Amino acid sequence: MEKLHQSPLMPWLVWGLAAVLGLFTFLLQGSPSVMIPQLMKTYDIDVVKIGVLTSSFFYTYIILQIPSGIAIDLWGPRRILKICFLFCSLAIACFAYSNSFIEGQISRMLMGAFSAPAIISALCLGSRWFKPALFTLIVALTEFLALSGGILGEAGLAKSVVTFGWRETMITVAVLSLILTFLTIVFIFDFPQKLQPIRSKKTFKEICHETSKNFKRVISIKKLWVSGIYAGLVFSIFPSFAALWGVPYFAKRYSIPVDQSALLASTVFLGACVGTLLLGWVSVYVTSRRPLMIWGSLLSFFLSIVMIYIPGIPFEVMFLVVFLFGLISSTYALSFALADTYVTHTAKGVAMGFTNMLCILFGAPIFQPLIGFLLDFSCRCEPMNKINIYTHNDYAVALSVLPLSLLASFFLAFFIKESHRHPEDAPS
Repeated sequence: MEKLHQSPLMPWLVWGLAAVLGLFTFLLQGSPSVMIPQLMKTYDIDVVKIGVLTSSFFYTYIILQIPSGIAIDLWGPRRILKICFLFCSLAIACFAYSNSFIEGQISRMLMGAFSAPAIISALCLGSRWFKPALFTLIVALTEFLALSGGILGEAGLAKSVVTFGWRETMITVAVLSLILTFLTIVFIFDFPQKLQPIRSKKTFKEICHETSKNFKRVISIKKLWVSGIYAGLVFSIFPSFAALWGVPYFAKRYSIPVDQSALLASTVFLGACVGTLLLGWVSVYVTSRRPLMIWGSLLSFFLSIVMIYIPGIPFEVMFLVVFLFGLISSTYALSFALADTYVTHTAKGVAMGFTNMLCILFGAPIFQPLIGFLLDFSCRCEPMNKINIYTHNDYAVALSVLPLSLLASFFLAFFIKESHRHPEDAPS
């Protein structure tokens, strides 16, 4: 193990495994989108409750972002990850065997709670194991892997659900979670050996007081609020559209089966994966992030208009539109790079948790059920077998939430302020 610690590949292994847990989290977030008919039949629920079921994951996920950051700062990513993903495996298994809406909702909430530290841990480990100059690249790669979970969660799980069934698919996912937990215990370490911190002689009360000060300092940074809300408005398209409502929308628009529509919807994630890699490469040469964020939200707004409201777009061309939509929307990830420059090293976990909380604040807990409500509200047709048959116009009304969110992010981007050096480097 000592030789492994000294290997130049060790930082990539430690960060990479944590980033794979972030990928796994995204897979869990969007998994119900490919099971909508089966879940509606199993739980005997309507489309509004499907939105609530899916978004249940994010209620606990969002609430626990800041506590996760605090816990990571106090006890380290390794300890937090191995405990959380052990219980996450049990929550996934409970979902697989659930028979009622309440059981499914509680299981989803537990999944969100126990997977909450994944992305924050990956970013914190990247900050500890790599040089500061590489952090924007690490953010981009972390988001690249996380968004890949969206592709696997739709295109991959959709095929499995069709072939084996939704319960069998989720049992397999639970086993995979256990395997990742074991790998976390073996390969993840909080610091490189040469940077192992000296054990603090502070009492638990003193540590809690210092953590409280860091938390108050973080939430008082206005720049962090602005960049975080920008990220939330742009990122909202992923959980609300790509991970849920895009699947039935494309199925209705092109009269295609769910696995094909899931493949098209997951192309948003594919575009974002490429986009985050491009951002990582561009960040080496372009240090100013605000112009990229302004143009990203504006172009995403126009592409959302094309995707939702322009009729007669061929199926093959829509793949290109959806891919570009995801690619350009990846500018939300720059908010994490900005957050890294706003705080000191001791508050890094809290800042990342706070930014991630704002990033996912709108899409799942608000927009997912809101789109479901608007879809149900705009429908004027008679239900068939207790299930409403929605038209393209119904989806056009409900999905208007997306371009409005992107337009708001465009105006907010002008108020983003950049800090080109870390607070540790600032003169005292």
